[in-house]
Amino acid sequence: MLKKKMNTKIKLNRNSFINTLKKASKNTKGPKRRRFMAEVTRDHFAGNTKYAERVLGWGRETIKKGLHELESGLICFDAYSSRGNKRFEDKDPKLKELIRAIAERKTLADPSLKSRLIYTKITAKGLSEVLQKEYGYRAEDLPSNNTFGAILKQNGLAVKTCSKNKTIEKN
Repeated sequence: MLKKKMNTKIKLNRNSFINTLKKASKNTKGPKRRRFMAEVTRDHFAGNTKYAERVLGWGRETIKKGLHELESGLICFDAYSSRGNKRFEDKDPKLKELIRAIAERKTLADPSLKSRLIYTKITAKGLSEVLQKEYGYRAEDLPSNNTFGAILKQNGLAVKTCSKNKTIEKN
């Protein structure tokens, strides 16, 4: 057997290579993704985060964070639970109690006793109006009507409209 020395060069298609790197980064999350981005930037872009951002479309700050994690050996964990807007009831616990008190004044039990829900005659819009007139809240300080509806639902209070009474005809 003769061994032939192979002098073939592999040609890389730049666009397919970039697409492969982008797909690979989307398949991972968190610290693993940042590490991958940092390694690609270090190996293929000489650590230049601006150039990697321009070519690959990755965030420069994310790459920098990954490079820092790679160099220091420490991993930064993201605090996703502390992000976002807090629930309105958590911001103003007094308001939650007021809503419950107002709704309880206008509640009815299910006459057929088929469900556990208690029905209230007050709507979310009406609740907002009562809080403004009787308790001095400003409209800007109150949540939207959808939020009021969600609060009522969480407390087991559902708005129900009265159904029309029909007479039963006897033949």
